[in-house]
This record gives sequence, C-alpha cells and structure tokens, in this order.
Amino acid sequence: MSLDHALVLGITKSGKSTLLHWLAKLHHARGDGVLILDPRRDHGWPNDPTRVRFARDAEHVLDLAKRSQRCALFIDESARMLGRDARFDWLTTESRHQGHVAYLSALRATMVLPSLRAQCARAFVFRQSLSDARELADQFAEPRLIEAASLPRHQFIEVESCGGARRRMLTLPR
Repeated sequence: MSLDHALVLGITKSGKSTLLHWLAKLHHARGDGVLILDPRRDHGWPNDPTRVRFARDAEHVLDLAKRSQRCALFIDESARMLGRDARFDWLTTESRHQGHVAYLSALRATMVLPSLRAQCARAFVFRQSLSDARELADQFAEPRLIEAASLPRHQFIEVESCGGARRRMLTLPR
C-alpha cells in the first residue's frame, strides 16, 4: 500500500465513500491509527475505539493528527470540511513527517485547496465532467484521465505522479 497522500474524486454515488471505507479498513488491519472527518459519520468505517477516532471538525482532526503518529487521515467532503483555510495545509505537508497519509475526498479537484491538492501524489478518479477530467489529465500529466468522463459507477482510474494510470473496478468484499 502506497503511503502517498491521495485525492478521491468523483460525482455523487460514484463510489468514493465505499473506497474510503475500504482503505480505512486496510490501514486499520495494518495496525495504523485511523482519523476520520466525515460530516455524516457514515456506517462502514472501521469500529475500534482504540485506533479509530472521529473528529468533530477540521480543527479537531488537525489537533488529533498533530498529537498522533502513523495514522491514515480520511477527510470526506474535504472542500466543505476544510474550506479555503491554509492552516490545514499541514495535513498534506508536515503530516508525512509523523508517518501520516491523507485521503481527501471531493466531487471535483478544483474544490480542494490547490496547496493541499499539489501535495497529493495519487488520485482515485471516479466519474467526472469532461472539463474536470481534462484538468486532472493535465495536473497528473496522464492523458488516460480523460476517460473518467465516461466511467460507470464503481469504476475509477488510479493514477500516481510519474507512475502511470490504471483503470480499476471497485469490488466489495462479501
């Protein structure tokens, strides 16, 4: 599992939350701490009060992360939860020095603060508008991301900076 910060992007009901839950469970199984900022506090997140913490708001997740080591940080609806506040740059800049990896979820890449987005070396791109797909293709220098405009539900393109892209189907464990 890569420890690069990642964007999880896609239209509503495309599979973003399902992927976030699955990634959180993988990190939890590895023994990592899991910090979650989810406005809806969806079911599906790992349930372990000793290693899984839910933050009340952006300030709380920032405080918890600064006091923790080796955690996966999941920020669902990151545009709404973090807003345009540069204080939260720490989540994708300094946090890696404490062993953290951040997953920022949003409908569109442009909704995520550019300073946060620039620190994400990976992206899981679900269905996007054609204009958003083109912008992501440019940002990651990966022309295949234009295909995101026609992806069916639960399919995504995983891309890494300087690492190419691959199309994947989200399959849920039974």
